[in-house]
Amino acid sequence: MNYLKHYCNLIRKAENRTPPEGYTEKHHTFPKSIFGKNNRVVVLTAREHYIAHTLLERIYIKRYGIKDKRTNQMITAVICMKGNGEYCNSFLYEYTRKRFSNCLKNIPKTEEQKKKMAEKSIQRYKNMAEREKVSVQMKKYHKTVDRNGKNNPNYNRGCFYELISQEGVIGYTNKLVTFCQNNNLSRSAFCRIISNKSVYHKGWTIQKIT
Repeated sequence: MNYLKHYCNLIRKAENRTPPEGYTEKHHTFPKSIFGKNNRVVVLTAREHYIAHTLLERIYIKRYGIKDKRTNQMITAVICMKGNGEYCNSFLYEYTRKRFSNCLKNIPKTEEQKKKMAEKSIQRYKNMAEREKVSVQMKKYHKTVDRNGKNNPNYNRGCFYELISQEGVIGYTNKLVTFCQNNNLSRSAFCRIISNKSVYHKGWTIQKIT
């Protein structure tokens, strides 16, 4: 069976239709656990989502083998969807997810529930063992990150920005970090403007020229 062909057909069908009504789930065409954050997202029914991940599991087993790290990540994703290990198929998964969604729908959280959630979050932060566990995971991750920047499309290439203040003053810079530090502004807020996730930051706007 050509699992990749069936997977591509499923994704293509989702991309070329109006999202179905009722309960749906978002699916990354290229899994985040392997490719990182990306915008290739499609809207699937719960049953389609389950099938998509079972196909990805078979694709990676066939292409990279059962012991490959990427294959293990795809197998883990399917196991998480199956839940507690009982028999599960696409129809059962869809039924369970719809039922769970309906149970949570339109049920506002009380102040007591919000308080308990906040307390749990604080306790988790104060738990040194938990923090050490996260620290080890992050250090392990950063060891695998390419730090020379050569894989970045902007490597060895200056980026110039045009910035306009709320008073209409226009400025240009190729050192955004320094500019933000000198003007008490947030670089991350400007990055959100550049990626069209925001419009203004403290009255300022920005656009990348090169």
